[in-house]
Amino acid sequence: TPFAGLPGQIFVAFIGATSALRAVGAEERAFAQSALGKYLPRDIAQEILRDPERLALHGEKKAIYCLFSDLEGFTRMSHAMSPEDVARVLNAYLDTLSEVVLDHGGTIDKFVGDAVVAFWGAPIARADDAQQAARAMVAMAEAGERFRDRMAQENGGELPAIGRTRVGLHYGEAVVGNFGGEGRIQYTALGDSMNTAARLESANKEMKTRALVSREAMSRCDLDIFIPMGWVELRGRAQPVEVFEPRPDLSAEQRALVARLVAAHAAGKGAEYPPLAASVKASMAGDPAITQLVGRLEATMQGEH
Repeated sequence: TPFAGLPGQIFVAFIGATSALRAVGAEERAFAQSALGKYLPRDIAQEILRDPERLALHGEKKAIYCLFSDLEGFTRMSHAMSPEDVARVLNAYLDTLSEVVLDHGGTIDKFVGDAVVAFWGAPIARADDAQQAARAMVAMAEAGERFRDRMAQENGGELPAIGRTRVGLHYGEAVVGNFGGEGRIQYTALGDSMNTAARLESANKEMKTRALVSREAMSRCDLDIFIPMGWVELRGRAQPVEVFEPRPDLSAEQRALVARLVAAHAAGKGAEYPPLAASVKASMAGDPAITQLVGRLEATMQGEH
């Protein structure tokens, strides 16, 4: 069963045994690859097995895609469940989201309760990290919805309803490496970029969204599925962050309409703004995130958040 801190322990144990690992047989090497493969994509795990020095023991500054996810209301839900059910549901949930991260080439940093922390760009950066991170963000939110349905069906409604999975994604510099005291070291990423991703995940609650990505991350991928959600002020950041929501469920025309509305607000809510707002309300009535966005735009003027 995976738990927080284990990725770093595996990495450190592996590196400490580098010379011995080169001499062991196929069975031991397969075990090491399997252990690494729980937290790294298979091809990266294989590359590190070939060249362990690729996994630096020291800290290094790298530009990475940072992802945080969280299960809405899990703490409250867990109080209404037996310890056995909490363990079973949580482990199944973490397995589900972990598979999404690894399938999209990400590195699992840690688990914090029901939250999954992951990143792309370390220990090895790849050309498609932006696409993979963005696709993983969408896939995690969707996997969370399927998990909700699955748990409801498996337990005949006996368990409390499972909340939505919320995800935040940001791109920026972080210090990546092995950190910790004597006897306990964890391979992890630290810095403002990781904090920003966590704040984006939290902002989903107020904005009625499932996933939010910063412009810094969104602009580096070529997926045409995002709608602008304006600017948000995040705790710990001096400047507001421009955010977007992946909405593959909307048509291209609907996404373009939302983009025009947000642009009209940024331009000063001139004559074009009222009919655009009316069109958005009419074509996407009942959408919680869109309703919240329109309400926020109507309550603010150009440059306000």
